[in-house]
Amino acid sequence: FNDFDLESQFDFLAVKDGDSPDSPILGTFTGAEVPSHLTSNSHILRLEFQADHSMSGRGFNITYNTFGHNECPDPGIPINARRFGDNFQLGSSISVICEEGFIKTQGTETITCILMDGKVMWSGPIPKCGAPCGGHFSAPSGVILSPGWPGYYKDSLNCEWVIEAEPGHSIK
Repeated sequence: FNDFDLESQFDFLAVKDGDSPDSPILGTFTGAEVPSHLTSNSHILRLEFQADHSMSGRGFNITYNTFGHNECPDPGIPINARRFGDNFQLGSSISVICEEGFIKTQGTETITCILMDGKVMWSGPIPKCGAPCGGHFSAPSGVILSPGWPGYYKDSLNCEWVIEAEPGHSIK
């Protein structure tokens, strides 16, 4: 999932593992949080989108890739991050570095394609980067972003940032 914004609780995207309406559900999604990557257990994936008669969101942007049995699925390039490595074969690793102003909100910097319980998979969740709610900054320069940027921030937030320069310096 590259982008996701559906009217919360009323519009849904269901992802099913197979071609039938009765296939097992891998996930049902609503709202504005971008879902994690999904991997099918078969060679067919079914997406069912339902929207009601009222409000609408931006919708969704999904990139899919097929892959062989000795490689991990393409983890994509996380939003607000740079990915290093494009080999997804068993034993290979990729790294993700958050863009300036963002911090890692899920996963570790490096994940490796491994074999676990007979399945080829990444060693951990695909890293995600987001804007933090508050923090302490002491670098000579930096970027501060509202939580959720470039999207909308959530309700009922109370964030505080402190910027500290070396003694004798000012901040602009």
